[in-house]
Amino acid sequence: MLALLVMLAGCAGSGSSGRSSEFDPFGFPGEDTVVTAGVVGERPEPRSTPTETTPRVIPQVDTETETIIRVQFYTTTNHREAEDVLGRASGALDVPVAMEFDTPYYKLMAGPLPTREAADKLALRLRAMGYEAAWVVREQVSATPK
Repeated sequence: MLALLVMLAGCAGSGSSGRSSEFDPFGFPGEDTVVTAGVVGERPEPRSTPTETTPRVIPQVDTETETIIRVQFYTTTNHREAEDVLGRASGALDVPVAMEFDTPYYKLMAGPLPTREAADKLALRLRAMGYEAAWVVREQVSATPK
């Protein structure tokens, strides 16, 4: 308890640390030479006014998006397993099958499909093939320029 009181008394001061609120990195006594990237030179004069900066302009790009419908039917963290299932599903389906990596998962998706009804039918077919987790996914993707 006594140690705590001593510590608090030491920390409670007048609120002034004796430091100036403005710091001049070139204001150390006895340092008249500055070495920059292997070049020795005189200490630069301090700036009297702040340097104006040009605001950074980020160009706006008009990108159109479109909605695609696919069926996600398999998810795993094992890349080799995902590759094996991808090969089997690609041979069994008449639509493109793709693998996407979304850390830490490899997701297998079939499509794109033209309608929600077609996606529902494919999801039923995939469930019958043993992929019980098949579900319809709608995604916004950047439209490709025509």
